Amino acid sequence: MLYARYRRLASNNMGEAGKTVLRRSLTEAGRHLMPCVSGFGECGDLLDVPLFGPLDSAATLVITGAKGVPVVCTVPMEMKNRRLTIYPIHKECHQLLAKAAVLQIEHPDHPIVPVLVCRRAHPRLFWMAKDLGFLVHQTGRQYTRLPKGTTPAHVEVLRTELGLTGLTVVNDKTPLIRTFFEQTLPNRAQATAARWKATAAYVLPYAEQLRVEGPDSTQRADLIRELRQEAEWVLDSAGCKNNNLGWSLPDLEEVDE
Repeated sequence: MLYARYRRLASNNMGEAGKTVLRRSLTEAGRHLMPCVSGFGECGDLLDVPLFGPLDSAATLVITGAKGVPVVCTVPMEMKNRRLTIYPIHKECHQLLAKAAVLQIEHPDHPIVPVLVCRRAHPRLFWMAKDLGFLVHQTGRQYTRLPKGTTPAHVEVLRTELGLTGLTVVNDKTPLIRTFFEQTLPNRAQATAARWKATAAYVLPYAEQLRVEGPDSTQRADLIRELRQEAEWVLDSAGCKNNNLGWSLPDLEEVDE
C-alpha cells in the first residue's frame, strides 16, 4: 500500500515539482542569472539551435572575467528528480550532454556550462563532470506535490516506513538551491566552459547513443570506457591538468595468443 502511494506521487507530481524548485531557485539566485525563456521555463531551442528535446531550463550567466571584463555564458540545465543514483552510464546525464554538445558545436567560441541537478549522483559522475566540463549538483531531496486525497501525514509515513527521508513536499517553505547558483556556478563557470569547449565534439557521438534506453548495461559501460579513453587524449591535447579519468571501467588488457 505504501509503495503504491509512493508510485502515485512519482507518476503524477515529481517531475513538475523538481522543475518548480529549480526555476524558483534560479529566479531568486541573483541578477547574474537571466532567463533564456520567461520564468526560466522549458527551452526547446537555444541560441537559435534546435535540440533533441526541450531543456528543463536555461540561463544566461554574467560573471567577471580577467581584468574585470564581463564574461557571458549560456547554462543549459536538466533537473532529474528521481530516486535513482545517477552514474556515468545512465541516460539522464547524457540527455543533457547531447543537447549541450550540439550547442557548443554550433557556437564553438561561446562559453557553455551544462548543469545537471539530481537527487543523488555517484562520485564517478562528479569525476566525469570535472574532466569533461559540466557541473552536477545533488539536492539530497526528492520533491513532490500533494495530489488530491494525499496529506502531509501520508508523506511522513512514507518517510518513516519506507526510509524515503529525502521526500520533500514543495511549498513556500521548501529550501531552494541557493548556494550552488549563487556561488558554485559563477565560481566554476569559466574553467568548466573551457573544458566543455575542448570535449563537446568528442562527447556528442557517445551521448547520442547513451541518451536513450537502447544499449544494455554492458554496452553502456563499454561506451563510457571508450569515451574516457578518447577524453584522456583530448584533455591532454588541450593542456588540461589534474584529470581524474577514474570514472569508467579499466582498459581491456591485451591477451597474448
